[in-house]
Amino acid sequence: MNLARNSCTTLLQVGRNKAVARLLVMTSPARFASKKLNDVTAEEGSRACFEAELTHLGGNVQWFVDDELIEPTSKYELIASGLSRALVVTECQLELNQVKFFTI
Repeated sequence: MNLARNSCTTLLQVGRNKAVARLLVMTSPARFASKKLNDVTAEEGSRACFEAELTHLGGNVQWFVDDELIEPTSKYELIASGLSRALVVTECQLELNQVKFFTI
């Protein structure tokens, strides 16, 4: 299993006595709560929203059109709120009839 790790060291001192302990926190990577990304139909000039939900916080979601990474622009809005992730196409055009997918 591929686990993310984060650790810290703690020092406790009482007078001349010292104790050191290490905390190691391990978590599995975020996954999609739903395996399916729903198709969206929109009228030309309107907004379209693709939505996904993660199993837990910490996932770095990337959205793609065909094989190109989508960056936030005036055409695309990327939203992350809690476990929800969304891609908003702000003004749909006929040439945007492409395959969109995402990864964590």
